[in-house]
Amino acid sequence: SGIALNHYWSLAIEEQYYLLWPLIILLLKRPKRILILCVLFLVAVIVARFYIWENKENYPAYERAFLFTRLDGILIGSMLAAIYKINAQLLRKYFTFFLLALTVVNYLFYLYKQNQSPDFPVWAIGGFTTFSLIFAIIVYEAVMKENRVVNYILTNPALRFLGKYSYAFYCN
Repeated sequence: SGIALNHYWSLAIEEQYYLLWPLIILLLKRPKRILILCVLFLVAVIVARFYIWENKENYPAYERAFLFTRLDGILIGSMLAAIYKINAQLLRKYFTFFLLALTVVNYLFYLYKQNQSPDFPVWAIGGFTTFSLIFAIIVYEAVMKENRVVNYILTNPALRFLGKYSYAFYCN
């Protein structure tokens, strides 16, 4: 049975990305084009998740089984790299705007959910993306090394230890 390998789904998603991404970079070449492609793919991923749920498609665990439904985290990381290449200070300059926009989107999503059935897959449709955006901002702050709180947390010896060995724990 495939149950013993269930936790390797994320590796399969990453492998597909790592096979395709270098080709995409070679074809598009410019960071702005890469950013635009990532935004378009991100919107398509969210729309695909919503379409599957809305049309009651019968895909067990669709929210994590297919590349197109879990690509958002990887796309957001790619967008962060493209934004950094275009203008390293852009996120710092518009940090408040990004934070407010993300808050508004989350609130609108919450209002939309109020009118849906109780089985509405909040995490599958918008939660993964929101989580990825939050962690991308944290990674950006860590790379820039200007946020004392983020630096304090991420340089904590206990967290560094867990970060060093956590993936091995996950695979066992």
